[in-house]
Amino acid sequence: MTDLRSNLGAHRRQTPCEHCGSWPKTPHAKTCPKAKRARSSIRAGKDWERETARRLNGLRIGQFGGKSDVRSEQFNVQCKVGPSYFPERMWEWLQALPADGRCPVAVIGDRPGSGRKRRAVIVLDLDDFIDLMGGNE
Repeated sequence: MTDLRSNLGAHRRQTPCEHCGSWPKTPHAKTCPKAKRARSSIRAGKDWERETARRLNGLRIGQFGGKSDVRSEQFNVQCKVGPSYFPERMWEWLQALPADGRCPVAVIGDRPGSGRKRRAVIVLDLDDFIDLMGGNE
């Protein structure tokens, strides 16, 4: 009976890597390039939350699983970082505005149709926003 129990785990079915789909002979989660990229993305997001919290004089609360990543006295902030999140088109609009000592701002709205309220967001550079709010750096 003891031989049977000791051999139960000896012949486990091999499974493919959850990240890249290859069939490794040994677990390679630490060396798999796709797993490494996923860990790097997670790390970048956490680092961005910390930097945003510091720059806005806020507190990073994203690790607790709520909707907000950073909370300050005035703001609840959702942080996103990465090439798929950054709107190049809006950045170009901001850069095209004249540098005459005023803060460049883009206001983007939709065209919802009759009977619906228009949605709008305002876009400005984070450094300009911090300067407008009194700056902390």
